[in-house]
Amino acid sequence: MTSLITSKNKIWINIFLILLYSIYLYSVIGPLREERSDWEFWGLFLEKVLFFFVPIYIHNLLLIPFLDRKQYAIYFLLFMLLIVGSVYARIIWEAYLHHSSTFSYTPHFFSHILNIILGAGIFYMYRYYEEQKLRDEEKIAYREMELKSLKSQLDNHFLFNATNTVYSYTKEEPQVASKLLEHFSGTLRHQLENTIGEKVLLKDEISFIQDYMMLQMHRFTEHTAIDFQIVGEPGDLKVYPLLMIPFIENAFKHGNLGEKTAFIHVLIHIDENHLFFEVKNSLPSMPEEVESMEIGQKNILKLLEILYPSHKLHMKHRKEEFTVNLELTLNE
Repeated sequence: MTSLITSKNKIWINIFLILLYSIYLYSVIGPLREERSDWEFWGLFLEKVLFFFVPIYIHNLLLIPFLDRKQYAIYFLLFMLLIVGSVYARIIWEAYLHHSSTFSYTPHFFSHILNIILGAGIFYMYRYYEEQKLRDEEKIAYREMELKSLKSQLDNHFLFNATNTVYSYTKEEPQVASKLLEHFSGTLRHQLENTIGEKVLLKDEISFIQDYMMLQMHRFTEHTAIDFQIVGEPGDLKVYPLLMIPFIENAFKHGNLGEKTAFIHVLIHIDENHLFFEVKNSLPSMPEEVESMEIGQKNILKLLEILYPSHKLHMKHRKEEFTVNLELTLNE
């Protein structure tokens, strides 16, 4: 796992740590200033700061990723090379710059190890804080998503159209109305039960999308080509709910449904731990309708950033169609 610390925070934290160590170091070697020239004293001061921080930064930035990936053998080898390299760099520095022939290996060897452990401890403490903060942001974002979901997916417009669709079949085709009512209740149940920021079975999320698609198909079957394709088996894979449905809703809301050339194609492709999702729909001729398709997507985009940081999302607008491609790594 890479560091979750933002670049701005990193800069200030590092400045603070360097200043803190510099104050401590000055309190220790300050008396030497009376015995040496300013040039010699500040050169010694800078030397100690560099030999303290450089190995720590090399370890935290380059070696810890191997530890996170559980590549312990590689990490241990690089760790020992770092310690030995730091000690020998100190030897060369002492020998050629200070003309010193006496150098104790053991104290410097263990001091470098202790310094690196200290730096790694601070790194992991702050990373834990950032991960905890990210979890809190995830909960807040998902609560906001709940409100947006209930407002956009269970709003009066959706409820009116869905109930109207069911009602239109109650007199002439009661069996169809009964089946549609099952789909309608399924969509309501899924939305109400699964807006708590916890993963659900992928097969349940697919069933929810199928229920929603079935309701919409009965509204627009006359002139609109609508299809929903699933490739692969969901098995026991899990996914955060309600991330795909806003894109499908947009397709029904902004497509040129009812026209002879209208179409909506939805594809879910499951490949081991990866999910590929695509929505493609025809477009009306009015450009303002097309532009509005990307309006109101800020919440879902923010949610994707938090829940699936490595997701890939592409939205393409061509002359007569709009395509959304989303790729998720499900165990992320």
